[in-house]
Amino acid sequence: ETLIERLGLVQSVVMAKAADGKGRLFQWFIGSALLADGGVLEKSVCDAFDVDWPVFYFDLCIDALPPAGGAWPKYSQITPYPAVKRDLCIVVDENVQFDELRNIITKQAQYLDSIRLFDYYEGRPLGEGKRSYTFRLSFRSPEGTLDSITVDKDVQRVLGALQRELGAVLRSE
Repeated sequence: ETLIERLGLVQSVVMAKAADGKGRLFQWFIGSALLADGGVLEKSVCDAFDVDWPVFYFDLCIDALPPAGGAWPKYSQITPYPAVKRDLCIVVDENVQFDELRNIITKQAQYLDSIRLFDYYEGRPLGEGKRSYTFRLSFRSPEGTLDSITVDKDVQRVLGALQRELGAVLRSE
């Protein structure tokens, strides 16, 4: 997803979870064209080839990328003001995907500069049917250095929207 974001394709790409019988598989599409797939191979597949488990994979279909030019991000001047970062860990239902979270965060955060997912977890003690996402939000303004109060207001607006729209809660353990 970071690659898709860096290529400026976030608004064009749809992520889908597909069951292929070989592990957790995620697919990314541009329109109806498969852009990439990736996931975790099932342990039985790794055992059949005498490979240590888990095995993660990602396959990018270069031919599905749009031609250079129109869809690629444009250069913008780097602001001289520092970023303010916040790490959030939230718990949601297992059917909630990161792109849903990213869309809500992007709409709600006025000063958001970037979102980086750095942890994803399912299992105890979250409960059945729950998963947690931990991500770093980076905030920045081209007009000046942001203070903690301004960033905290942005974070509270984001958390409120995540709670209303997806039933998200902050992870406490």
